[in-house]
Amino acid sequence: MAPREPKKKGRGGGRPSVESYVQNLKAFGGALNEAVKQHTGKPISIHASELLHNIATGLKDKAEGRKPGVAVHDPFQVLGVTREDDQNKVREAYLALTKLYHEAGPLANEDKWREINVAYQKICDLKGWKK
Repeated sequence: MAPREPKKKGRGGGRPSVESYVQNLKAFGGALNEAVKQHTGKPISIHASELLHNIATGLKDKAEGRKPGVAVHDPFQVLGVTREDDQNKVREAYLALTKLYHEAGPLANEDKWREINVAYQKICDLKGWKK
């Protein structure tokens, strides 16, 4: 019996990269949205491409060793404040935004609401403030 040759990485062998999974999920989500739109005549309420993008991002984060959750790149930008603003101004911005994006608010968006909460927590941790 002949020894097996090692699998080649890249094209034709080995395990696909996380990036290829991400691209495939995004493409599938877009195609799924189009199919639903053509069949029903209207887009679905939660876009499958966004949902699959979030799943793909979670997979990529896990593969790169990051903790899953809401990714906040610049918490100050999310709240619309500067690094020099005091605790009262940051808290006012936080409260105003959470009222807007809360499920009972006029712009009800759970993902945005979570992002705002995570941003506020990060700022409080950075500045050493009590929440």
